[in-house]
Amino acid sequence: METNKKSLVDEVFNKTDSENLSISDVIIMVAENIRTSSQGQENFQRNDDDLDSGMDRKGFQGESGVSLDEQKELLARASAYLGTNEVQTMIFCALYIMHTNNKNDFSSISRYLGIPLVSLLRYEGDVKKMVDRGLIDFGASSGGFRRGGSDGYSVSKEALNCIIQGKKLKLKKRKNETDIYTFFGKVYDAIENNRATFTDHTMEQMADLEEEFKTKQGIKELKKIVKQSNERFILYTLCALRIQESFVNLGVVIRRFYSGAEKAVAKNQFTSGKHFLQSQGLVDLEASEFADKTEIFITNKGLRVLLGEDAMCFTQDETSCSLLPDKISPKTLFYSLEMEAQLSTIYNAFEEENFKALQERMEKKGMHKGVTALFFGAPGTGKTESVLQIAKKTGRPVVQVDISETKTKWFGESERLTKKIFVNYREACDAARKNGQKIPILFINEADAIISKRRELGDANCRQTENALQNIFLEEIENLDGILIATTNLAENMDSAFDRRFLFKVKFEKPEVSARAKIWQSKLAFLSESEALHLASNYEFSGGQIDNIARKIEIEEVISGDRPEMDAIVEMCEHETFCAEETTRRVGFCA
Repeated sequence: METNKKSLVDEVFNKTDSENLSISDVIIMVAENIRTSSQGQENFQRNDDDLDSGMDRKGFQGESGVSLDEQKELLARASAYLGTNEVQTMIFCALYIMHTNNKNDFSSISRYLGIPLVSLLRYEGDVKKMVDRGLIDFGASSGGFRRGGSDGYSVSKEALNCIIQGKKLKLKKRKNETDIYTFFGKVYDAIENNRATFTDHTMEQMADLEEEFKTKQGIKELKKIVKQSNERFILYTLCALRIQESFVNLGVVIRRFYSGAEKAVAKNQFTSGKHFLQSQGLVDLEASEFADKTEIFITNKGLRVLLGEDAMCFTQDETSCSLLPDKISPKTLFYSLEMEAQLSTIYNAFEEENFKALQERMEKKGMHKGVTALFFGAPGTGKTESVLQIAKKTGRPVVQVDISETKTKWFGESERLTKKIFVNYREACDAARKNGQKIPILFINEADAIISKRRELGDANCRQTENALQNIFLEEIENLDGILIATTNLAENMDSAFDRRFLFKVKFEKPEVSARAKIWQSKLAFLSESEALHLASNYEFSGGQIDNIARKIEIEEVISGDRPEMDAIVEMCEHETFCAEETTRRVGFCA
């Protein structure tokens, strides 16, 4: 690239008849004269009042060999053509000769011209005027801020075409870019330009930007939620970085936006999940093996506050880990009369019309709006499948949670991940309501590790963590504004504090003989009533165990091509009952 530029400059400077130079040649000569001239560099380092008189000083002649008078003439000719002052002309000429570069930011322009960056930055207003006129573009050569490319300045396509063809300038005046993306583009520039020395000046820049764009809906909304300016600046920074697909460590944020003793307080609040921005669901952390590498990022909710509907371009699908009702296979389940009555109440309560009316009534009477249920009983009795069929019947997605994923050895990380379960669920509910959809069911399968009795013995740190997780769950369930169903095999170990938190408590028991016979026939349609009754009477199987036999029969048919006879099915049942004596299961995360 440098070779091409040099050959282009040499070609222009080899021309002898300056009066017949094209405007393109003039602009190239002005740019090169400034770059190689110590006096040209001086012009940028004086005040605007000195610019005119500065042209009269000696020493403006650079390596090009062009005289001072000739340079003044070239500069005047370029300024007249462009309709710019001398400073604007100098900057434009530099951009013209650099226009093939994909990132002509202030740093690269200052390097080309050989002047200090701080001197060039004083003329940011002149650059903006040229952008507004349509002489130059910001971000156009690299895809622009919205597309996540590297931002920079370049000569506009209209100006470039006119100069190359030697025609009078015809420019499209740019509309004032005052959308929210312009705001975040400037925030990002402030971050990048001050990455090494983030000072109070940078905070002042952010405050000025906030004032300039104060009428934007996202900024107005955030001001209602977050009163502290430095915490709003954190959100602006994280949003700008998210748009650019860039990230930042928690330690960097704390150093930049807090001072003195505030740093230690903020770090403790963030790592324990108690910071105000976390409590509002606006930011979250992504822990690393090394504490100083913990990543802080803006949540989907934070993006929606600042970007509105455009947030979907930068958020992950909140229902990406949800099971949609149309993906749930319908199954016929068999219950006792008592269980049937309880589950029927839950089905009806979760029907959309009834659920909305129920929440409205509870809110009016000052009651908790959330609806919670606990399904407990022996393994294989249909707890999980019942949750799925409730979702299928009521048309609700299922957000299924694996409690084991909250288990971590890092201090404070389990608590943060537990909180994140409910933050994500609230976001899913908010998105559903906004789109006129039914809110999902939060399904916590095998919740024994959370709802079990508090530990009084064992490792103190482990006990402290488990108790902290229980406190988080108790608080979140208390404030739930949706639907939660938890299942457990060990209800007898449930902590009493959880007892009243669950509105519905349904015990799942192994089916009686008549129910088991129906299950056998539903799984194996070829069985006669007497055969199904024989199997149900002789084997006290749960629905899950009967399903195992049915699957073994399918395997046998695939392998041999023949359906197993009754004797073979009985033998399978005998093997199903043969298992080691059940050992006592410890509840919780720690051994």
